[in-house]
Parts: sequence; C-alpha cells; structure tokens
Amino acid sequence: MASDTIQALEIELAGAESELGQWQAQAMTREDGSPAQDRRFEERGERLSNLVSELKQKIQALNGCKASA
Repeated sequence: MASDTIQALEIELAGAESELGQWQAQAMTREDGSPAQDRRFEERGERLSNLVSELKQKIQALNGCKASA
C-alpha cells in the first residue's frame, strides 16, 4: 500500500517539477508586467517550489517508514 502511495507521489512530483521548470524558463525570458501580474507570477513560482519540496519530503518520509517496517 505504501508503495502505491509513493508511486502516486512520485508521479505528482514529476509533474510539479516539470511545471516548475517551465516556470523557471519563462522567468528567464519574461518581461515585467503590472505589479499585480508580477506578484501573481512570483507567487505561482513560490507555490510550485513549495509543492516540489513538500512532495519530496513526503516521499522521503514514506521511504523511511518503509525501510523501518
């Protein structure tokens, strides 16, 4: 059961990392917009970065539990 959960999290992580990579590529070429647009863009990057970190922590925690079981 834990392996199914880990696999699902790894799939979600791959998608989040891909989306974060796309955001980073866009950030390199993006021209500034209005302050509100810039804020939304930066907030999206922060959310994606936090999601990637959170998923990695969950996977690591589950792998730790699996190893000790």
